[in-house]
Amino acid sequence: MTVNITHYQGRTCEYDLTIADANGDAITLYAGDKVRLKIWRQQDGKLLLDLASGSPTTNGSSLTAANPTRFKGVQNDINWTPGIYDLELLLVDASDSSRVRHADSGLFILHDTPAGGLT
Repeated sequence: MTVNITHYQGRTCEYDLTIADANGDAITLYAGDKVRLKIWRQQDGKLLLDLASGSPTTNGSSLTAANPTRFKGVQNDINWTPGIYDLELLLVDASDSSRVRHADSGLFILHDTPAGGLT
């Protein structure tokens, strides 16, 4: 499955992301499993955001350990140059933290915020 997020610079966002198997069925999470989200720029491989469920950033960006997982991206953590970034959503197995049970990949598309207010 592909996970794509479209977002506008300078705003806080919340998205529900479903981790699915090859058939499109939601993966079951077990006690202690972690969800992890990574966003990076392919041109230089620089990791810009690495979130794990239960470990929010100091600014408050977070992930829930659920399926669907709720991704909250706080504007101070995602204030990058508008463009297309790579994204990976991982499920880390609690019984073996070095093992990734499943991963989805996709794009994080960051647009320049349009002029004007929100009204």
